[in-house]
Amino acid sequence: MRMRNYIFQVIEYYDTNHPELIYAIDVVNEAFNGNGKYSTTDYADNGWYQTLGHDYIYYAFLYAREAIEASVNMKDVTLVYNAYGMTGKVDQVITSLPLMFAEHGKDVHDYVDAIGMQSHLSTNDYMQNFLNAAQKFVDAGFELQLTELDLGISDNKVGEEPSKELLLRQAKKYRYIMDGLLDIQARGGKITSVTLWGFTDAHSWRANDNGFDGRCLLFDKNLEEKLALRGFA
Repeated sequence: MRMRNYIFQVIEYYDTNHPELIYAIDVVNEAFNGNGKYSTTDYADNGWYQTLGHDYIYYAFLYAREAIEASVNMKDVTLVYNAYGMTGKVDQVITSLPLMFAEHGKDVHDYVDAIGMQSHLSTNDYMQNFLNAAQKFVDAGFELQLTELDLGISDNKVGEEPSKELLLRQAKKYRYIMDGLLDIQARGGKITSVTLWGFTDAHSWRANDNGFDGRCLLFDKNLEEKLALRGFA
């Protein structure tokens, strides 16, 4: 099958040429955002869905697991399902993923190691909702990774300089998230990565989001540390 061949070729390449480079793989990305039993998204340009239906998710993880088990150096690589908006999708994901594997007589935890929460947040968000979703994922038996964390200052227009009060609010929100994650971890949750989606506001993808500049990272446009860095740390 084309999918299996592709996955095996990618794993074999890194196993041979860069054996210690890869620690985790986003096997499937942004699949759940629809309706029906599995809440899968039928993107018009998703050839795998058009060919296999929702089973493409199962087969992607199946072949990825087979490929790393057949590898020499990558047997400990973590296999991840990753997506945006996971605060609102947590119930879909922890219900639908196990169902897909159960259809094939398999346990999802033998194939999907971790959930990746992209975590593009804003200061107007209620952070406890985000932490509640994180707790649900670990309670469902998944390792958790924050894969694209940034936290924008809400309603800050391009060309405006956020006030110290707004920067402090952002810092407190960053701290709230990190304190919450550490608390989840202290109670047995497995959180293995918190990855920022960039390091300077100058190059953030949210520097001009429909006219708004979220100033969402830990260093400002002049590479000076922000209060957000202190809150995060």
